[in-house]
Amino acid sequence: MKLNYNPKYRIGDIVTIERVFTVKNHGSYDYSHGEIEVQILKISPTSLGYCYELKSYDNIDLGGVLYWENEIKKLIVTGNELEERMWKVWGDQ
Repeated sequence: MKLNYNPKYRIGDIVTIERVFTVKNHGSYDYSHGEIEVQILKISPTSLGYCYELKSYDNIDLGGVLYWENEIKKLIVTGNELEERMWKVWGDQ
């Protein structure tokens, strides 16, 4: 599917979300974790916009669903910046 605009985020970006989808209680949202950092693993265009497969660094179960772009609260670090940081740690830059 081709949309008329690009996704706001990229694979590898670290972003935050506030609500976590849970299959408990018939598919509701859990806000008890507060704002959590997640990494974008995959981006899927749909007829309603972009959705994102996310991974929690704290091993929080994200419900096995894709999250809509508007559910992402803020960008923490881009995937490119993350790679640059890794190389600096290894002394290659």
